[in-house]
Amino acid sequence: MNIVTIELNGISYHVIDEGAGIPILLLHGFPDSNKLWHRMIPLLTGRGYRVIAPDLRGYGDTALAGDAENYSVALSAKDLFDLLLALDIRKIKVVGHDWGAILGWYLAAHYPTIVESYTALSVGHPKAYFRRGTIKQLFKGSYVGLFLQRGLAEKVFSAGNYFVLRKMAVESEELKQQWLHDMTRPGRLTAGFNWYRGNFSLKNSGHLFNLPNVSMPVLGIIGQNDPALTTEQMVRSGHYVNGSFQHHIIEDEGHWLPETCPEQLVELITAFHQSY
Repeated sequence: MNIVTIELNGISYHVIDEGAGIPILLLHGFPDSNKLWHRMIPLLTGRGYRVIAPDLRGYGDTALAGDAENYSVALSAKDLFDLLLALDIRKIKVVGHDWGAILGWYLAAHYPTIVESYTALSVGHPKAYFRRGTIKQLFKGSYVGLFLQRGLAEKVFSAGNYFVLRKMAVESEELKQQWLHDMTRPGRLTAGFNWYRGNFSLKNSGHLFNLPNVSMPVLGIIGQNDPALTTEQMVRSGHYVNGSFQHHIIEDEGHWLPETCPEQLVELITAFHQSY
């Protein structure tokens, strides 16, 4: 795997840059790193893509960013824009999962000249989540309240030899080992929670609650059995897409789709890219 280290706005980024051809940007979420994509990368490069997969701020081998405010999607989106310029990429297809999906929605809305299309995995447009959400979605997302509690969330997650983190990885033993390797290092668990704390702060919450519509073609994919997100919030994301919008619900799948059904994702993404 070809790895590059790039300094972006004072943050040292660890980035996979693999393959040649059509550029595609893969954005992971909590509590992952670019290792989330390890099953999809060879499939994508085999289809003629050049995969760009960074460890986002505070994750994997990318540097910690300090206070929670430094984890806003606005700052990370600027990092990604600068990353693509540094790699001499002027147009790119974007795929995001979990917080990476929220970041992808922000990137698509605010950097439309560089984002050619967007594929959102699991998480729909923030307005579909917050404004068109159901009681069921509020219940499924109730864990966020814990994540916002500085110190308490860290204690809960680290208790019992990181029992909660282990429990979250029911879909994959490999995911569990990756998370335990990455998130038990000093400062890394807090950095992951800072994505929640920094973006739900009074200063930065408007980035999500008031996110504009996006104009490029969008594909939304969600697992039918996602424990944290309803299929409705993905389907209703079409209200916030001015271009074409497609959605696909994968039966009998949960949250970590890149790990559990990479082949199906690549098929869906490739077909989507060929449809516009």
